[in-house]
Amino acid sequence: MYSSIQIPRPTDEQVLERGPVELFRKILNDPNANTYGTRGNAQQGVDIVGKRNGDPDHYVGIQCKLKKEDKKLTKRILRDEVKEALAFKPSLKEYFVITTAADSAEIQQYARELELEIKKEHSRLVSVQVWGWDTLQREIQKYPDVTKIFYPDFTPHSEAIQRGVGDISLGQQALAEQVSDGFERIEFALSAESRGVPNVLDLDRMR
Repeated sequence: MYSSIQIPRPTDEQVLERGPVELFRKILNDPNANTYGTRGNAQQGVDIVGKRNGDPDHYVGIQCKLKKEDKKLTKRILRDEVKEALAFKPSLKEYFVITTAADSAEIQQYARELELEIKKEHSRLVSVQVWGWDTLQREIQKYPDVTKIFYPDFTPHSEAIQRGVGDISLGQQALAEQVSDGFERIEFALSAESRGVPNVLDLDRMR
């Protein structure tokens, strides 16, 4: 369930690293996922590293890219980051580039092309994922405690709004199912009547 709350884009690189650490601890189911190295030191294209479900044979690297709203993540940047990440030891099985830039179908397609290129040239299977701010925001909102890191103004009242949006959505779905069922019964009754079969709606009322 996603809420309608809009999380402001981070403007501080430290926030864009601190928040994703908590997010990926949950996504990877690895409480030990953490930042890797420090700014200014060689990081091999990785800001955060963790293990999927704590599996020592399944390392996951995450690179954080802060972009102004009108700036995009380019193919060249993505290729350079992926190239660096290939040197990470132990070898990564998954590599995420998360960014405050908007989602881009073109960049996501290029990420898939890089996966095939890596398989062909390095005989390795590496999942390359690019999450723009639209995707990242949806993932963040799955976890209220992570939401509060990115959006300090997020309050219990905001959480109530989240729950309310979910309740409304479920109610609308139930109503739609009831209406659909009603139309089906009417259609069946009219069809039966045209064939000379007793009206099933009347039979229901007689029971």
